[in-house]
Amino acid sequence: MIRHILATVALLMAGVAAPAQSGPDDPPARPADPVRERIVGKLTGLRVTLEFNETPLEEAVEFIQQFSGLNILIDSTVTERHPKGSVKITMKVKDLPLASALKLMLETRGLTLLYRDQVLLVVTEDRANRSLFLQVYDVRDLLMKINAFPGPEISLEPLKVGVGIPDMPEPPGELTADFVVNAVRANCGKETWDANPKVSIEHDNGLLIVTQSQEIHKQIKSLLQKLRENK
Repeated sequence: MIRHILATVALLMAGVAAPAQSGPDDPPARPADPVRERIVGKLTGLRVTLEFNETPLEEAVEFIQQFSGLNILIDSTVTERHPKGSVKITMKVKDLPLASALKLMLETRGLTLLYRDQVLLVVTEDRANRSLFLQVYDVRDLLMKINAFPGPEISLEPLKVGVGIPDMPEPPGELTADFVVNAVRANCGKETWDANPKVSIEHDNGLLIVTQSQEIHKQIKSLLQKLRENK
């Protein structure tokens, strides 16, 4: 029996929303991953009511794993930084999606979830930001076939996840691939493009193929949205 846990679990299996129809601005669909889709379905469709009182992180994770059926592991970077039993969880939430409850539980301790090798890993936020992901962005709606011009640096600093990008000056003329690539490099993770040989950005026939961290991908999405709004 899990000690220190005062928890009631309301399991309301809400229907998972149907996938949105792809539009012309959407990136090409990734190959189907049935395990990932099942995990996302539970994270969004399972609603919980939880109360933890000074519960060790390991026991809280084990408890959630037992009733949800999800494989959740604590990454070694967490245990190296925080000895077993040293991270205590105190929280009380009612009728929240499991994803939201986990986010609230972990973010106050500088932790987050990362999907890797068909399991959910509890990792430190800096570990998640160091992990690189390949993302394809369809920017054909932004581009026009005109002579390329260098993209000016658009001052967006400081840029943080969850913080809106300030209004940008309207770029001169019509956008080109060079302008978009240069704008991404100048405003999203500036120093990382040259400092880390594993990150990259390429343009191919209206698609931006980007390998970057989770945080920088969020910044790129915000930047592209702002470019669309100001086009």
